[in-house]
Amino acid sequence: MSNFLFFLAVLPSILLGRYIYKMDKFGKEPKKLVKNLFVLGILSAVSTMLVAPFLLEKFPILNNDNSTNYLELAVSVYIGIALIEEFFKWIYMKLYTWNNKEFNHIYDAIVYTVFSSLGFATFENILYVMNGGFMVAIIRAILSVPGHVFDAVFMGYHYGKSKQAQIDNKKGEQFKQMFLCILIPTLLHGTFDYLLFLNGYYIIIYLIYVAILYIISFKKVKQVSNVLENMKEYYCTVCGKKSKTNYCTNCGNKMQN
Repeated sequence: MSNFLFFLAVLPSILLGRYIYKMDKFGKEPKKLVKNLFVLGILSAVSTMLVAPFLLEKFPILNNDNSTNYLELAVSVYIGIALIEEFFKWIYMKLYTWNNKEFNHIYDAIVYTVFSSLGFATFENILYVMNGGFMVAIIRAILSVPGHVFDAVFMGYHYGKSKQAQIDNKKGEQFKQMFLCILIPTLLHGTFDYLLFLNGYYIIIYLIYVAILYIISFKKVKQVSNVLENMKEYYCTVCGKKSKTNYCTNCGNKMQN
C-alpha cells in the first residue's frame, strides 16, 4: 500500500512536468538542468520547513492560520505561508538559472520555475499522502500540486520578462518584473490557502478560483510557448552598439551575439 501511495504522490508532478517540458517548442532545456531544478525545489521545501518555525516563533502574528479573525488569518497565510514558500522556490531557482547560457527564451523561465515548484510540491505531497492516504492523494492531485504549478507559471512569466528587460538594459523594468515575479505568485498562493482555511460556503468560491487558475495558467503556457523570438543580445564589432537585431542601426555593420 505504501508503494502505491508513493506512486500516487509523485504521479501529478510527473504528468504536469511532462506537459510543461513538451510545450517547449524552440529548443528544449537540457534534462540535467531540469533535474537539478527539481532537486533545488526539494531543497527549497526543506529550507521552508527549517526556517518557517523560527520565523513563526519570532513573529507570532504569522502563526494564526487557525484564527477566526479575517485579518489575522490573511497575515498568517499570505506572509507566514505563501511568501516564505514562494521566496525559497524563487531564490534557489534564480541563483541557478539567471546567468545560465541556456536561458534564451521567455518559455525557458516557465520551465525553470515550474520544475523548481514541482520539486517543492512533490516533497510536500509525499509527506501529506503517506500520512493521509488515498483520498488525500486524489484531492491534492487535483488541487494542491497544480496550485504550485499555477503559481510557478506566473513566476516564470515575470522572471522571463525581467531577463528580457536586463538584455534591453531597462533597469527599472527589470526590477519591476522581478518584484512581480515574487508578488504575483505570493498573492495567488495566499488566496488559494486563504479561501481553503475559511471553509464553509467559501469552498464554493475556492473551487471557482481554482477553476479560473486552471484556465488562465494553461492559456498562459500556450501563449508563451508560441513566442517565436529568442531573447538575444547583438553587439556591433565596429561601434560596440547593442541591438535586438543582427543589423547595427548606428553604423550598418552586421552584429554578433
